[in-house]
Amino acid sequence: MHSSLIVPSALQALCFLAGFASAQTDGFDAITRPTKNESITAGSTTHITWEYDDKWPGDITITLIGGSSPSTLSPVDNLTSNYDNSKGDFTWAVDKSLGEDATYGIQIYWNTNSSVFQWSNPFHIVASKDSGSSVASPKTSVSV
Repeated sequence: MHSSLIVPSALQALCFLAGFASAQTDGFDAITRPTKNESITAGSTTHITWEYDDKWPGDITITLIGGSSPSTLSPVDNLTSNYDNSKGDFTWAVDKSLGEDATYGIQIYWNTNSSVFQWSNPFHIVASKDSGSSVASPKTSVSV
């Protein structure tokens, strides 16, 4: 009879812990750029900025995440590791090949403890006007 009470309680606890494990760290490196829904051009250079707090000294890792929507983001590229957190700014050379995903984001992890992290707002990467693509001209053959 008690088992019906234990199972829901256990499920509630697991759901709570799962939510807690994926929660951003309050006060850690609030990302101020890219801004929500900002469009960044592939092949350009931009800045990733965050609010540094000396509570979190040392190095960080900055990762680009992407997906079809904000809820489906997964790692795309490690932009830098062992970067000095106190700088509060990272210059990012956006790869020309990016832009296939509908939504992107940034994750910053504290290298001292990877459970301390922050996500940016979702943003977009759009193909540059000079994306490097070309159109093949049709071949013609002449018979004599």
